[in-house]
Amino acid sequence: MASNKDLAALLPYVQSVCRGFCSRRRVSDPDAYESEAALALVEEGRKWAPGRGMGLKSFVRQRVVWRLLRFHKAELDRQRQFDGVLDPDEIPVDGAGESRQWTTERLLALEVAMRDADLSAREEDVLLWLVVLGHTQREVAEEMGVSVTTVRRLRDAAVEKVRHHVPAPFDPAYGK
Repeated sequence: MASNKDLAALLPYVQSVCRGFCSRRRVSDPDAYESEAALALVEEGRKWAPGRGMGLKSFVRQRVVWRLLRFHKAELDRQRQFDGVLDPDEIPVDGAGESRQWTTERLLALEVAMRDADLSAREEDVLLWLVVLGHTQREVAEEMGVSVTTVRRLRDAAVEKVRHHVPAPFDPAYGK
């Protein structure tokens, strides 16, 4: 268990991680995210044990990023409730150009497929970062505090689970 002094020393680092997270996702109001990150620092930092084979800083970063991802997803869900529709221009597929923008229908279909596939939280996070937010495997690995190989393994497992729940516009081989 990390001491309060150790956790307090990590607060500027966690705030920096949070600012990077918010800037990459173009969050308009990062204050709530910083509060969530600070809360995650305290709650998750107390779960750290030196014998786990991971340093306190890496452990806290991983747990804070996971918490921020879940918080961000909840914020997007709240926005969707109020806006009714997501603006497809705000969520481009990385490098795909105008023809493959994420429409509201595609996002909802993917969300339903992911829910039906019964993904683990880490598999869901990897898919969201790679597919919806357009990050590279290396960026996801850095954010999660894991290796690129682990990201690939999580991606492959998630894709295999989701494949049978995706409607035809996403997967031409669906139903074969």
